[in-house]
Amino acid sequence: MSRNNCDFAPHMDLLAEVYDKFKKNGRTKKYINDPDSAFYNLVKSEFGMELEVVRFRDDVSKGDIDGLSKRLDNLLNNIEKGDVYSGLAGAMYTPNAFAKADPAIGELLNNFIHTKQHFQGTNAQVNRAKEGMFRNLKKEMTARGYSQNTALTTGKELTRTSAQAKADKIEENIIKTIAEIKSPQTVDKELSILKLQDLRRQEHDLYENTEMQVYKEMLDYVENWMPKLTTEKWNELIAIENKKPEKKRKFINYEDVVLGESDFAKIRDENGDPISGNIYSAIRQYTEVMNTMHKNLTNGVDAYVDGLLSSKSQSASAEQLKEIKVKLKEKMTPNKEAGYYPHYARDLNIDFISGLMPKMDDLVLATSNYSDKPVTTKQALEQLETYISGHAKSRGDALEYSPNFFNVVNTYTSEVNRFNYISHINKSKGDVLNKIESMYKNSEDSGRYIENVVSFVNDLHGAAVGRNAIQNKQTQAFVRTLLGFEFISKIGMNPRSAARNFSQILLNTVEWSPTMILNSAKTIRGMKESLNVDRIMDEKGLLFSESAPELQESLGGQPSAHKILRYNEETKGLEFTPVSKMEKVAGVMSKVAGSKVVAGMTRGIENFNRKLTFRVGFGRVYDLLDNPNFTEFIQEKTLRTRGRKATDKEVESIRQKYATDYGINSVVSLHFDYNDFSKSRAIRGPVGKVLGQFQHYSFKFFEKNWEVARRAKQDVFRGELNSANAWKAYRLGLVYFSAPALISSLTGLDFSRLIEHDLAEKIQKLGAYFMGDDEDRKEAYWGKGPVLGTMGAPVISDLLTLGTLYDVINLDDDSRLRILTGYQDFSHMSDDRKTMELINTLSTSLGRFSYRTLPAITSGTFTGLSLAVQGELGVYPTRKAKKRHKDFKEKFSGIFDSLERLQKVSRER
Repeated sequence: MSRNNCDFAPHMDLLAEVYDKFKKNGRTKKYINDPDSAFYNLVKSEFGMELEVVRFRDDVSKGDIDGLSKRLDNLLNNIEKGDVYSGLAGAMYTPNAFAKADPAIGELLNNFIHTKQHFQGTNAQVNRAKEGMFRNLKKEMTARGYSQNTALTTGKELTRTSAQAKADKIEENIIKTIAEIKSPQTVDKELSILKLQDLRRQEHDLYENTEMQVYKEMLDYVENWMPKLTTEKWNELIAIENKKPEKKRKFINYEDVVLGESDFAKIRDENGDPISGNIYSAIRQYTEVMNTMHKNLTNGVDAYVDGLLSSKSQSASAEQLKEIKVKLKEKMTPNKEAGYYPHYARDLNIDFISGLMPKMDDLVLATSNYSDKPVTTKQALEQLETYISGHAKSRGDALEYSPNFFNVVNTYTSEVNRFNYISHINKSKGDVLNKIESMYKNSEDSGRYIENVVSFVNDLHGAAVGRNAIQNKQTQAFVRTLLGFEFISKIGMNPRSAARNFSQILLNTVEWSPTMILNSAKTIRGMKESLNVDRIMDEKGLLFSESAPELQESLGGQPSAHKILRYNEETKGLEFTPVSKMEKVAGVMSKVAGSKVVAGMTRGIENFNRKLTFRVGFGRVYDLLDNPNFTEFIQEKTLRTRGRKATDKEVESIRQKYATDYGINSVVSLHFDYNDFSKSRAIRGPVGKVLGQFQHYSFKFFEKNWEVARRAKQDVFRGELNSANAWKAYRLGLVYFSAPALISSLTGLDFSRLIEHDLAEKIQKLGAYFMGDDEDRKEAYWGKGPVLGTMGAPVISDLLTLGTLYDVINLDDDSRLRILTGYQDFSHMSDDRKTMELINTLSTSLGRFSYRTLPAITSGTFTGLSLAVQGELGVYPTRKAKKRHKDFKEKFSGIFDSLERLQKVSRER
C-alpha cells in the first residue's frame, strides 16, 4: 500500500502497519498469492468504500483498525480450518457475513447487487417507455372510435374478451396446430391443415376489423418506413462525410444511425397523409425502446464472451468465441436494414434463454479448475455453437411471423434484458473464479477452503440466476400465488406496515450524527442544479417502481416469459405447452400485489426512505472529498496513469462518483437488499421462502445491530468512548429504547410496534411467553405461539387459523401441536367472532378497519378518532405502557398538575 503526502489522516499509518503485518505474515505467504487484492477487498467490505476514499475519512478509529486486523486474521484461520462458516451459522448467516469474511465472496456479492440494480433500473426505464407507447396506441384506438367507454374496455380486459385477448387465443391455437402438423404422432394432418387455415382467416379478420388494426399499422410503419428512413439518413451522412477531406472523414456504421423527430415527421399513412400525433409519439417511443434493447443485447453478449476471453485457459479458443459472439448477435439483434421489428417465428418460438443459458454456464464452469461437471472447454464450446447454429434462422427464411405486436415486443424486451442480466452475472462469477485461482495458493492445506469458497460462489450464482427456484412450473406458480396473497393480506394496503417501514429511517440517525445529516442536506441543496437524485437512483435501480421490498423478498425475481412452444433437446422436436391456469393465477396475483392500490403505500414510503439515505450518504462523502488534498491526490494519480494532471471537471466527476458509490452502499446497508442472493440459505430455497416469508428484514436488522455493537466494543476496548462508533451505539439505544420509553411514560401508549427494534421485540416476546402469565402470552403472540409467532410462516399460520376456525383441526388443551404453535382454539367462538378472525386472516388491514377503525371513526367523538389513528398505527395503551405512565405521573406529579391547569384554562377560553 503506497503512501504519499496526501495521506494526512493519522489512521492511514495504522492501516499501513496492518497491511505490512498481513503481507509479511508467514501464513499469508503460505496460503495467499495476491495479498494486495485480499487486503483491498476486505478494506472495502469493512468500511463500505474504496481504500482511496478511506484515507480522507475523519472518523476512522483505532477500534476500526483492530476490526480490520481481526478480519485478516480470521481469513487465515478460516483457510486453515477449511471453511468460512459451517453448520447452523452457514445456514443462518446472510451472504453479507460471508462477504466480510472472504474477499472473493465480497467482490462477487457487491458485483451481483450492482448488476441486479442496473438490471432493475434499465427494466423500469424500458417498461415506462413501452407503457407510454402502448398508451398512445390505445389513444389512437379511442380516437378512431374502437373504445369509447373506459369501464367497458377495462371490463373486457379483466374478463379476457378484448380484441387483444382474442388475438392471444388465436395465436396460441395457431402455434398448437402448427406443432400438430409437424408432429409425427398426428394421424389426421389434413384436418389440422384445414384448422390452421381457418385460424389464419380469423386472425386476418381480427386485425382488419377491430382495434388491432392500429397495431397492424404500427407494425407496417416499423417494418417498412423505418428501414427506409434509416437508409436515407445513412446516405445523407455518407454524403456529408464524402465532402470532407479524406483525412477528416469518419467511418459510419449502418447500425449506428439514429433516427430523430425530423425523420419520423416524414412518415405517411396509406393515403399519403401525415400520421397522427398518437402514432408519431408511439413510433418515437418504440425507437427509444429498441435502441436500448440493441445496446443491452450488445453489452450482454460482450460481457459473456469477454469474460471467457479474459480467462487464461481460453486463449486458444479466442477465434471460436468471437464467431459465437457474432452468431449470438445475429440471433437476437433487430436488423435496422431489414426492419426494426424483432420477429418471432411461430414455428420457432423456442425458449431461447432457458435453453441457451445452461450451455453458456457449462462454458463458464469449464474455464475453472473447480468444476464438478464432466464438460471440457472444447465440449462446452461445441455444444454452445451447435445450439446457436441450429436455432438461428435469418429473416429471409420462409417462416410465419407473429403479428401480435403487443406480445412480441413485451417478450423480446423481457428476454433481452434478462439475457443482459444473466450474462453480467455469469461474467462476475467467471471473474471471481479466476480471482480465486490467482488469489489463493492451491495446496493440501488450503484446497478444502478453496473448494468451499467455490461451492458458495456457485450457490450464490444459482440464487442470482434462478437455479434455486422450484423447477416444476405448476408448483412454482402455486407457491408464488400463496406468497403473493400473503403479501396482500399482511402488508398490502396496510397503513401500519407503511408506518413501521417509515420508522426504518431512524437507522439514519444511528449511522450518522445530526450534524452530519444537516451538513449533507446543505451540500445536496447547494448542488440542486447539478445533482438529480431521483434520476441517479432510478438509473441505479435503487427505487421500487413495480414492487415493494417484502414482495420482492417473497416472489424473488420475476419468472421468464412462458413459451407455449418449446424445443425438446432429446426428441429434437417442438412441444406445445400452454400456459396453465395456475400460472395465469400466479401472474394475476403478482400483478395485483405489485399494483399501486396494494403496494403503493409501502413502496412510496420505502422509496422516500431510500432517497433520504442516499442524499445523506452522498453528501457525507462529497463533503469529505471536497478539499485540496483530494484534488491533489487525483491530479497526481492521473499524472502517473495518463501522463497529465486531471482537469477540475475530471476531479469533480471522480468526486461525485465516489459519493454516488457510497450513497448506493448506504442504501443497501441501511435499507437492505431483498434479492435471493442476499438472503441466508435457510430462507432462500423453496421451503425457506414459505416458512421464512418476511423474515429477511429480521436477519438483516440483527446483522446491522451486531455490526454496530461490534464496532462500538472495539472502540471501548481501546478506550475511545467518544468515537463515531461508540456514538452509533449510544444513538441506537436512544432512538429505539430511551425515546419510545419516554414517549410511553408521557402518554401511556406503547410505541414499540411503531418504532420497532425487531431483535429486542422477539426477545421480549419469548420472555413474556415462557415467564409471563396467560394474558402476557396472548398479548405477545396474539394467539400464534412462539414458533410461528417468531419465525413468521404466514402461509402455515393462516392455514392453521382457517383449520381451527372451521373445525378442520381441533386442538385440545393437551395437544402437543397446540403447545408448539400456541394456537388458541376458535371452535367455541361465536359466528361474528369467527367472521372477524376470517377477515383478519384474509386481510389484516381490512379486518382492523372493519372491526376497530370504522366503529371508532363513526362514534363521532374526538376520542373515537384518536383511537382509530392509534389502532391503525399500532400504538396501544398496553399494561406495561400504562404502568410506566402511572409511575411517571406519580414521580412528576407537579408537572402533570400544571399541564392539567393549563388545559382547564384553555377550555374556559
